[in-house]
Amino acid sequence: MKNKLLWVLLVFTLILTACQHPTNEPNQESTASSSLSESTTGETSTTSTSSKASEQAISDPEKQAQEILKSLTETLATALPQKILTANDGQFLSATITQDHSLTVNYYAEDHPIPLNDTQLQSLTAIARFVKTTYATEAEAKEAVNYVPVNTAGQAVDLGHAITGYQDAGAGSVFLSWQEGNWSLSVRGINLEGEDPLPLAKEVVAQLEKVSLPAPKIVGQINLQVSNKEGAMGANTLTWQEGNVVYLLEHHEPLQVIEMALSLN
Repeated sequence: MKNKLLWVLLVFTLILTACQHPTNEPNQESTASSSLSESTTGETSTTSTSSKASEQAISDPEKQAQEILKSLTETLATALPQKILTANDGQFLSATITQDHSLTVNYYAEDHPIPLNDTQLQSLTAIARFVKTTYATEAEAKEAVNYVPVNTAGQAVDLGHAITGYQDAGAGSVFLSWQEGNWSLSVRGINLEGEDPLPLAKEVVAQLEKVSLPAPKIVGQINLQVSNKEGAMGANTLTWQEGNVVYLLEHHEPLQVIEMALSLN
């Protein structure tokens, strides 16, 4: 009888152990599954946030321009233009900085945001440029401006606001030049294209009636083109001298190179 009782207790213990073991395993699997789910959810949330931030940057060219201009100002201890893009340029402003014997800032307009000094910019075409060059003497600086006095022997033309321009032609081009303070200004049109420099010259005069250009201590030169089919930024230049320092602005749009100078800050 005693042996029978022990046998019953042994069988009961084995049955109880077998029932408890499968109960524990699902709990462990459930816990592991729950942890994996939480981990995956966390990764998805991070990716989603990053994607939203990227989309916001891409859809906000104004913010991109502000960040680029702010970074340039913080990096370079000099006044820089704050108006670079036109309605016809790409949406997103970027720039590169080089410093050797001159400080040069090249500006770019692209269809997506590119960080300042990014290597992507090396293969792209700049739309505008700012250059600051320091010379040993004021005489060297003055020569570097390439100042061209207005030829008053040409045909006199009324540019408005009591300013007279003088028109002359040569080498397939027509030039309209005038003087404002220490600035000598010239607008070039191409005869073969039937370009008339007068409308652009009048626009520039009207523009400068509202806001004054930086005042060169000695000389300043502005050269503009009526059209720029190649989109070359060197087609429109603005150069002026302050002591032994020469500043140069270039832009593919004639009126915008004036805006660049007016926005120096």
